[in-house]
Amino acid sequence: MYFNVKIWCKLNVASSFVCLNIYMILFRKKHYIYKKVFYSVFAEKILSRYKRTKSVKKVKAHFDYIHYVRKYARKIMKAFIIKNISLYPEIRDDSSTFALEFVVVNNILKKSLLNE
Repeated sequence: MYFNVKIWCKLNVASSFVCLNIYMILFRKKHYIYKKVFYSVFAEKILSRYKRTKSVKKVKAHFDYIHYVRKYARKIMKAFIIKNISLYPEIRDDSSTFALEFVVVNNILKKSLLNE
């Protein structure tokens, strides 16, 4: 049984927002994710969460498990490699941005699954 995965990620960084484009092939199924995050909205959400004392206690309770997450994430990431990293200027939504583009493929199958 082969585990085929290829993830194309593009991150556009501007002065007021971040755009994340992810095109993923996982078990021959294609998925596309587009997310645009404004810094002001993101900052408001983060600050409102940390103002509440209950949520701070919940976050601190999960810090004990970060060691195990890192341990297993390293084992999983050995099966994947990052290819075709590029950084270039681009215009997105009438704003000049920097685009960071890379591809994550599994280490066993090193050929491209996307028809580029």
